[in-house]
Amino acid sequence: VQNINQELNSILGVDETIETNSDILESWIAFESYLTKHTKKLNYKIIIAFDEYEAFHKHIVKKDGEDILESMRSFIQSQNQVIFLFAGMLRLSDLIVPNWDEYFPQAQRLKVDYLSQDESYELITNPVEDFNLVYTDEVTDEVYRLTMGHPQLLQTICSIIVTIANETNQKNVAHEMVAKAKEQVFEVNEMPMTIFWREFCEDSEREVMESILANREISQETQEQKRALARLVDYGFISKDFKIRVPLFEKWLIERRDLIKII
Repeated sequence: VQNINQELNSILGVDETIETNSDILESWIAFESYLTKHTKKLNYKIIIAFDEYEAFHKHIVKKDGEDILESMRSFIQSQNQVIFLFAGMLRLSDLIVPNWDEYFPQAQRLKVDYLSQDESYELITNPVEDFNLVYTDEVTDEVYRLTMGHPQLLQTICSIIVTIANETNQKNVAHEMVAKAKEQVFEVNEMPMTIFWREFCEDSEREVMESILANREISQETQEQKRALARLVDYGFISKDFKIRVPLFEKWLIERRDLIKII
């Protein structure tokens, strides 16, 4: 609240400090009063984004529960100048106890997928002005195929390629450089995979992934197994033909999933 207060004071041209205390709900209500007071006459809307909002659920909402969600819902319904944007890996319906979807039935889901092939090619071959590395079409295809446009993995492997090129004083990116970068990716950044395996996947999702890795038929005998499979497809981790979508994810799962402690 204090951070957003400072940003909004600057944007709105006001100088008002919201009085906060150890009671999170009281502080939030004071924040809403501030918003109501200073946004009524705006000819534009304020969008307040909660990035990785799952953490907001875990550390605040689970403590103060339904009261804070009820307050947020009431505020959203009582005015149209301030919009809340919840950005994260999980859908509202995935956050339970309390159940977020019960409080925000009017929410609109805006699904953000990986980068398209054209967007990926642009990032690979021309990330900045005066980029001096040269990719052939075949090498560009190879980098894209490994990541399938996953932004963080694409950024990581391209960064490693730049480092290799600088160390070897090469301007033409060769297949060997991509192969070397591929083997270094997990040393540099394996967070997308560990978050997927530890935080996104529950036992049923891991069971599906284990079946795919072992080339076994995926069991759909129970409702929970069907839900896990549908969830993995919906979130884009596996394709509709039940294949792991990103080769680097599959490589990590084969090599490193057993190293991750599941809480």
